Amino acid sequence: MKKFIWKIIRKFKKADFQNFKLSEKDITDIKELLKSYPKILPADKSLDLLLKHPEKSLIRMGDCEIALMNGEDSFSNDYDPKLAYRLCQIVKDVNNKKFYLGLKILSFETKNFFISKNFLINGRNKNLKPLFEKRKNDTILNAWVNSVHMHGTNKIPLIKKLWEKKDIVFITGKNSSFKYIDFFFDNAKSINFEYGLNFNAFDDMDNLFNKCCKYPKETLFIVALGPTGSVISYDLINKGYKVLDLGGFTTRYLTQEYGFISAENHLENVRIKRGRNAKI
Repeated sequence: MKKFIWKIIRKFKKADFQNFKLSEKDITDIKELLKSYPKILPADKSLDLLLKHPEKSLIRMGDCEIALMNGEDSFSNDYDPKLAYRLCQIVKDVNNKKFYLGLKILSFETKNFFISKNFLINGRNKNLKPLFEKRKNDTILNAWVNSVHMHGTNKIPLIKKLWEKKDIVFITGKNSSFKYIDFFFDNAKSINFEYGLNFNAFDDMDNLFNKCCKYPKETLFIVALGPTGSVISYDLINKGYKVLDLGGFTTRYLTQEYGFISAENHLENVRIKRGRNAKI
């Protein structure tokens, strides 16, 4: 197992995406994993489904969540067995029809393999494979449903319909890389923010959750708080709130359109105005 991981990591560090080659054993192992992995909708169909069922919430999981469930640190959280347990609880809750689960599409034939190396490597863990097998027959959304670059900037008005005329509360980390962009949310009824810790946010999640529960049930929470964001989304959903765990999708948009945006600019001070090179 360790030899396999380090072999993949060494290949990954070369960052030669076009010439990257997997051994026959690597391919066999990955194909075996993908047999137990749920079928995931394309990003455009995932967005359509969210718009068609506005009563449904969204919880997304990526490399960080998988790493934590596999007993490893992630870049936003040190390993915490309680956090790992709560993440597993979300995946196991197959009978909860209040939310869609969003996962990455996996393929060793595309660059997505490198992005999702934790899914593919950690997914070999005997404890994680049966976990995702529980979702085998579910409707699983594409975790990139939040990504403008996947849909194209011409689809921004469609994405904005997710929060049209809603009272939005953003849940994010203090001084995090999440950026508030005016023209993305100018159709919302109101905007508020609640802040968690930027690192190891799970340590203070109960306090943040209690603050959020003071808002009316009509509130729409948009979450960008890493793995802790998945858990607080789950708890708010079970309290009767609508939640969209969209992560740092606005930051990805800014990176795509304008180049890298530093996390030092706090979201309250970042305002990208309508008309300033905005492709909408």
